[in-house]
Amino acid sequence: MNEILTVHLHFDPEHDDMEPVIRRMDEVIAAAGWRYSGIRNIYIPVVSKQRDETICRVIHRLNNTDWLKPYKPICMRGNRTRATELLKIDVSHMIAPSPKKMQRYEEFYRKHHKLAQDILVDEKGNLRDGYTSYLLAMKYGAEVTIMEAWSFKPIKKVVSGKYVDWNGREYAVQSDKVHRWVYNLKKAVVPGDILSVQTRKGYAYMLVSGIEYVTGETECSKYREVLNNETANL
Repeated sequence: MNEILTVHLHFDPEHDDMEPVIRRMDEVIAAAGWRYSGIRNIYIPVVSKQRDETICRVIHRLNNTDWLKPYKPICMRGNRTRATELLKIDVSHMIAPSPKKMQRYEEFYRKHHKLAQDILVDEKGNLRDGYTSYLLAMKYGAEVTIMEAWSFKPIKKVVSGKYVDWNGREYAVQSDKVHRWVYNLKKAVVPGDILSVQTRKGYAYMLVSGIEYVTGETECSKYREVLNNETANL
């Protein structure tokens, strides 16, 4: 994960001479441990094993550099989605998921024709997370995203979604703003679930729209944890 970084700037190509700005921006990025790849607006880490922490440093610096603010930099992380082949993943150390958990993920796949979450391996091809997705991909030949995260770096499963009003049966979305929380519960989680979470203003409900992973000490420490999955047992 975090193999590449793309940076987009807002400017008028007919009136703005961006070469001096880009050269200066490249210096900021280089000082944080990344370099221009030579392809479009893609940057890569100078030291691959430091990418998880240095990418956070780069994004922070670009977002807080005063002379860059008029160009509204948009920084996007990029992950390899084919880090290895499914058949090459080592799952010998994994414990079979409970039948109930497996059933929930399988029902989601059969209904939506896609896996609820991706597969995560380490640099040696050992499975780190996503065992149910691995089993379903093997069973159904499902299309799957396989990403790599260093074995010596922490990983967290993160759910993203919007705040909702929830009465136990129906929900109503409050706004379009997307928020994220770490999901450490043992219960299966799939898009469409309603979760209870703690916010700065108290307790709230959120509707899961996506499930992803983050890695590295800085990124893993940014999010609050989900309190409960309200719909897992409905």
